[in-house]
Amino acid sequence: MRKSLTFLLLALVQLGLSTLLLGNFPALALQSDRPSAIFSNYCASCHLGGGNIVIEDKNLHSSALSKYHMDSIDAIACQVKHGKKAMPAFKGRLSDSQIEEVAAYVLKQAKKGW
Repeated sequence: MRKSLTFLLLALVQLGLSTLLLGNFPALALQSDRPSAIFSNYCASCHLGGGNIVIEDKNLHSSALSKYHMDSIDAIACQVKHGKKAMPAFKGRLSDSQIEEVAAYVLKQAKKGW
């Protein structure tokens, strides 16, 4: 009984933390590293440090975002949501607010130079 209760409490704590990091709390996102966590979990495998391991020229640096008309939150969010060619669509895997947050994060990081 005691093990079951401990397991349940740990599961609830873990669920609460993952909801806080990846749930739908846009106001908290401004105060947390949620966009960074979303990027790390869903994007960094191909775009670590703003690069692109599939198509080197189509990276997430300011010059490439401008060149390919991806230098706005809306354009980046559309690409993330619907995918294109080698990039998978994240619609259904990420909420609209998560997509908007990660798009804003990408644009911010690009302006900072990653």
